[in-house]
Amino acid sequence: MELETLNHLLAGDYKAARAMAREAAAWQPRVTARRRAPGPAFGALAAIECGDVLEAERLVARARAALGEREWCFYLQVVRWAQALVTWHTRCAAECVAELGPAIARLLEMGVRPTAAMALVDLAEAAVDADDATAARAAADDLWAVADFVGLALYQGLAAIGSACASLASGEPARAVDPARLSIEILSSTGCASYLARAHYLLGRSLAADARPGAVTELERAAAICDQCGATWRRERALDALRQLGHAGRRAAAAALGPTSLTRREHEVARLAATGMSAKEIGASLFVGKRTVESHLASVYAKLGVDSKLQLVRRATELGLS
Repeated sequence: MELETLNHLLAGDYKAARAMAREAAAWQPRVTARRRAPGPAFGALAAIECGDVLEAERLVARARAALGEREWCFYLQVVRWAQALVTWHTRCAAECVAELGPAIARLLEMGVRPTAAMALVDLAEAAVDADDATAARAAADDLWAVADFVGLALYQGLAAIGSACASLASGEPARAVDPARLSIEILSSTGCASYLARAHYLLGRSLAADARPGAVTELERAAAICDQCGATWRRERALDALRQLGHAGRRAAAAALGPTSLTRREHEVARLAATGMSAKEIGASLFVGKRTVESHLASVYAKLGVDSKLQLVRRATELGLS
């Protein structure tokens, strides 16, 4: 179960990883065997991606119950990795960088390079949020060293992510474009969806200043992949980045949210418009003026990414309005 949780985590199927961690907990309510400690830690990493920090904290506590601060195999460092990401979410990225660095250094010292690479990507991303260019560059260098040693495409893709993060953390988004594109090219064939989403997100961030249409496209892709993975937290980050890209970005972010972005009144108007009712008929039904209805419809179209009432009618089922 511990290995299956890790496999789901690596593939980016966070819902399945959480489910496996929960099943393991149901089978063994108390974790006493040290060899079981990584399972809840990997489950905690998945819970964080799903935006459930409380569950992540419970799973970290479960892992610590088995290990304490005792070093056994490389499992203590995995628990510290999960704890560092909880810190990122509950306090700040800089503290996460400070906590995660020593754990990764120990993983590399022990030769646990594949696991270290996954943690290094998180470290590089946290370093961008913390504006810590030194930590981001060091993470990128370590990722390339791992990639050279392991010799598999996945790790080259992760290393390219690290390079993009290092350039962003240094305030050089233009230099992040090429490694971000490289990471997308490599990771597209690995089946590791979450890392591919991260690469699209980084490319969108890198293009934001000079090529907004391209940035919108990349961030939309990142949000869509994150949605498939159950990566609620990263999806929100992509949507937040979209909202900073002017009207086109805000429209794309609202369209990604779909009907959940509508106000109660907008949803009522949209539902009636989707049946083919005119603005005048909708106004009479809701006891509001025609102009008010037209104003609501304009907002609905922008939020749902449609251009007309005809499109709204055709996509009513898809948009959850029928």
